[in-house]
Amino acid sequence: MSVLMNWLREELGKISENEIEVPNHELEDGDKAVGTLESVEARKIHELRNRVIRDMTRQLKDVSHKMIDAIEEEVSDDHNPATCERCTFRRQLELLKDKKDMLDKLFWSCVRHELSEEARIESDKMGSDGVGIRKDWQIVLTKRESTLGGILLGFGLPI
Repeated sequence: MSVLMNWLREELGKISENEIEVPNHELEDGDKAVGTLESVEARKIHELRNRVIRDMTRQLKDVSHKMIDAIEEEVSDDHNPATCERCTFRRQLELLKDKKDMLDKLFWSCVRHELSEEARIESDKMGSDGVGIRKDWQIVLTKRESTLGGILLGFGLPI
């Protein structure tokens, strides 16, 4: 099995149900609740995704003050990617971003597969632009008036 799949299996196995942070985001205008996410596996994926995001944020804060020195080193003739802090950080961050992107896709695919046929029909009727998770694991169909929201979601940025 691949390194990434081994990591995923191991990390999900470490998360107990009582460690999973329950979403507390309230319903928004345009949201229509269509069910509750009951899948423990999907909830664990959501928790792991949140942990990866926190890890990325922590790493960014930890090294941001070192970046100016590393950039100066990189433009010199002595630049060595094997010892360059900036290059090392970039490689680590790329792997974390890959994990986050994979967990995003996996989580939202799980949510969509949990939708009933009735919910998918309702999504078509209302012209929904996606699904969301709200307080207490409510699954919602979303419909936004703002084009900014659609643009941000298109880039994978939470709004």
